[in-house]
Amino acid sequence: MNKMLSESMMSKIFLSYKHAVPDRQLAEHLVNQLERAGHHVFWDQKVVVGETWTKVLVTYLRNADFFVVLVSKASINGDFVIEEVRRAREFVRQSGAPRILPVRVAEFDDNDMDISLSVYLRNLQYVEWKTPQDNAKVVQALLKAMGMCSGAKTVAAKIAHASASAVSPVSEWSLLPADTFTMGSPKDETDRCADEQQHRARITRPFLMKRTAVTVGEYRRFRAVATPWFPQNDQHPVVYVSWRDAIEYCNWLSNQQGLARCYCESGSAVVCDFSALGYRLPTEAEWEYACRAGQPTPFHTGKNISVDQANYDGNYPYNKGRKGKYREGTVPVGSLPHNKWLLHEMHGNVLEWCWDWYNEYFCADPPPSDPCGPASGAERILRGGSWYNWAEFCRSASRFKSAPDIRDCYSGFRIVRRPPQP
Repeated sequence: MNKMLSESMMSKIFLSYKHAVPDRQLAEHLVNQLERAGHHVFWDQKVVVGETWTKVLVTYLRNADFFVVLVSKASINGDFVIEEVRRAREFVRQSGAPRILPVRVAEFDDNDMDISLSVYLRNLQYVEWKTPQDNAKVVQALLKAMGMCSGAKTVAAKIAHASASAVSPVSEWSLLPADTFTMGSPKDETDRCADEQQHRARITRPFLMKRTAVTVGEYRRFRAVATPWFPQNDQHPVVYVSWRDAIEYCNWLSNQQGLARCYCESGSAVVCDFSALGYRLPTEAEWEYACRAGQPTPFHTGKNISVDQANYDGNYPYNKGRKGKYREGTVPVGSLPHNKWLLHEMHGNVLEWCWDWYNEYFCADPPPSDPCGPASGAERILRGGSWYNWAEFCRSASRFKSAPDIRDCYSGFRIVRRPPQP
C-alpha cells in the first residue's frame, strides 16, 4: 500500500511499550504496518528533542482513537508504561476514548505485574504474541478489534443532484425464499470466534437482495465519493461509507422510486419499518442466510476458498489452503463467481453493513423469527470480510462490528427490499 489515507480518515493510535527485546522490534513492526494501512501512530520515536514528555503524552492521548500497549515481562513494572496506561484510563472514564488494546508479549507470570497496571487492564481481552511469526496475526487482530475503521473523524459528504437513473434493473436482484437455517459456526470449525454460537434462525418473509454491493457509480448519484489509494471506477463497490451513510442512501433511493421509506428518526435512535416497500440494509440473519445459500460449510464454495473465488489477502489462505494473489484493493462487482442465489462477492472484497447492533446471539427453541438484533448498542454489524482480510475472516459466520459513523476503505454495503406487491 503505497499511498496514505487522507488525514481526516485516519485512526490515531497511541503505542505504549518498553525499550527491551522483543518489545522494541514488535513496536517497530506495528508502527510500520499500521501506518502502511493508512493510520497515524504516535510513539516515543516521534517526540521532538526539547519537548516535555508529560505535555506530549496528554496531547496525543486526548486525540487518540486507540491505545495499544505491549504488556511483557519487561513492561509490567515499567514506570513509563504504567503511567501511560493510567492516563489512558483517565481519558476513557472522561470521554470513552481511547479504546485500550493490550498485546501480551511472550510469557510472564501475572503475579509479577504491578498491582495498578493489573487493575487498569482488568477484564480486557489480550492479543497474544509469542514469536515474530505472530507479527502479522497481531496486526490483523488489532485491525479487527478496531472494527476495521480508519478513524472516528469523517469526511463531509457533498450532496449531489439525483436522477431517476439510480433505479437498478430487475436483473440485478435475487429473490430469496422464506426458510429456517443454521446460523453461526460449529465448535470444530477452524478459526471460529466465540461469538459465532451456532443456532437456528427463521426467515419468514421472502426478500429481494441486490446481487452485488452498491457501486461507486450508483452511490455517486446520491453523494460525492471519497477516493481510496487503490484504483476504483464506477463498477467497484463504494467504500468510505458509514452505517448512517448506508441507511440515508436507502431512504434516498426509496424516495427516487416513490416507495415508502424504511428508516425514520425516533429521538436519537433510528427505527426500521420492515413492512415498508423501500430499500434497507439486510439484518445479520438475512445476510448470513443469503451468503450461505443453503451451505453449512465455512464458505458457500465449500470447506475452503481460493482467490479465484473471492478477493481477500491471498498470503493468508484458510485452513492450510494454497496461497494466492493479494490484490491490495477492491475488484469490480460481479467479477467473481456467484453463489447458488446469484449473489456475487459475499466473501471478501468489502465488508458489508447490516442493520443489527452487535451483541451475543440469543439462541432459543423454537428459533426466533426474523431476528434483527438488540434494540440498542454501541456498534453495528458488518459481514463478509474484505480485500484486506485473511481468508478466515471471510467465512460465512465471521462477524465484525464498528461504530455506525465510521468510514473506511474496507467497508461498503448491499441493499434488500420486500418483493413488489402484485
